[in-house]
Amino acid sequence: MAIFVKKRKCLMATNDEIRLKLTVSKMNIHRSTKLETIAAQRIVRNLDSFLDPQYSETRNVMLLPIAQRNIVLRQWLMFSQFSEVKKRPFSYDDCVEIFKKRMKVFQSLVSCHTLEVDLAPLIADSNNNCLASGQLFKCLKLIGAKATNLKALILTDPDQNLEELNNKTLCNAIGKLQNLTTLYISETQIDYSNLKEMCKNLKSLTHLSTTIYFNPYFDESNEREIEELQQIFSNLIHFETFGKEEKFTLNCIQHLPKLQCADNLRCPLNAYMIEELLDRCPNQKFALTRVALTEPSIYNKEIHLKFPDVNDLKVLYCPSDGFTIPNSLTKFSKIENLTLTDIPSEYTMIPYIDAYGHGLRSLRLNWCSFQFKLSSILDRCPKLESLYLDNVSILPECSMPDIQYSFSTGLTELHWFPGDDHAPLLLDILSVPTLECVTLEITCECVQLEDIEKLTAMIASRQILGNLKRLEIMTYNMYMDSNHRVFRALSDFIKSASAFLPHLTDLETNILSNVEIEMNSDASLEVATLKKFIDVYEI
Repeated sequence: MAIFVKKRKCLMATNDEIRLKLTVSKMNIHRSTKLETIAAQRIVRNLDSFLDPQYSETRNVMLLPIAQRNIVLRQWLMFSQFSEVKKRPFSYDDCVEIFKKRMKVFQSLVSCHTLEVDLAPLIADSNNNCLASGQLFKCLKLIGAKATNLKALILTDPDQNLEELNNKTLCNAIGKLQNLTTLYISETQIDYSNLKEMCKNLKSLTHLSTTIYFNPYFDESNEREIEELQQIFSNLIHFETFGKEEKFTLNCIQHLPKLQCADNLRCPLNAYMIEELLDRCPNQKFALTRVALTEPSIYNKEIHLKFPDVNDLKVLYCPSDGFTIPNSLTKFSKIENLTLTDIPSEYTMIPYIDAYGHGLRSLRLNWCSFQFKLSSILDRCPKLESLYLDNVSILPECSMPDIQYSFSTGLTELHWFPGDDHAPLLLDILSVPTLECVTLEITCECVQLEDIEKLTAMIASRQILGNLKRLEIMTYNMYMDSNHRVFRALSDFIKSASAFLPHLTDLETNILSNVEIEMNSDASLEVATLKKFIDVYEI
């Protein structure tokens, strides 16, 4: 009997048909708890009938409950029809018809109960800038008329459909949405003068992200300019910009009393800017809760006293910094999230961990050239929930590789991208029972097949990752996998994870787009099989 049970378990662990059925069954159970989303997806798939007047009494989006109509709107904006349009070129007349149909649907779904809209899908897939701009302004006009309580507006333009957009007209249109609290505009530059006019009307705005250009520059010597900055943007809590004006960033921090985050991605806060800010305002304390500091060796002031509310600290070392650890950088009192980049040695890293480990919720280590043991971090961070390791070199905990080390940690999220020269030591860290989200970035030349196979076997026997909800596997340099052994091992790992991890409901991987396999080969059959598993998560 025992032999029969053992053989049955072995068959389940390797049989693709059984594993696929287990995956489908699990996902069906999971989806049954989200009936509103399932209903919304079905409505989106059959949206034409819900807009057809002949079905107005039985199928009418206008008759849907408010909450359900909002879910339908979100699902429709995410629907694959927008990305599929890109697969073939369209004429101008085709685009006109596509935009006309989108507007009809949008008009039916938007209401005074709509709180958030992402406009990008509505203007996507046009080769005609004037057409895309016209569609955008129609959408904004409709939002202004119907979505009167809109709180969040997102406008991205990755296809550069809005290159010839009239900047002032756009700002005027958005400025009429007076209840906005969040505005995100990317890939479209906004003239600072137009931004000010727009934000004068957006008195509830607390979160703003945009690319600003100044004509010709921000004049901090102009008292009126500073007064306008204070009056117009006084309620901002989060201000993310992409301009090149250091002076503007400094004045925002100095003059906006509620500002907790002032990220400038083209001109991040550096040591010289901090020094200048503290020289300007020696007695002022600032409200920032997130600070990214470069060139730490330059700091000679007690900056932790000037930024008492910082809970998210990023420190980026440069070669000239050596092993310097400025006193003030280990004295912030509220740090929960810590990022260390290009730290030169373990002796430089550990003082930061010792200073903040007791309260850390999240830790990111990027590009550390030295080797260290994970226990040297985890033992110092009892509350750590999220660990992000990017291009780091981890030493084994035990000198004997067959002995598995047990970490004492409540870690729920792990992002692992090991250094190129050192194989990932995954068995120990993935045995942490509390893990819920795992991202593995794997370069083909660094894969240890034996480790992957052991992980697969442990998952199949339900020894590890029992609480995992999300798994992301990103692969690189798969062209080096000439005999497809790495692909087969990772494919087997993904299939077993899908079948035997009871809470895994979110799977993402790029392996199928990276692998290079000849058609009609044995490996091509494995590609087709793996695609079936991945497709289950995308339904």
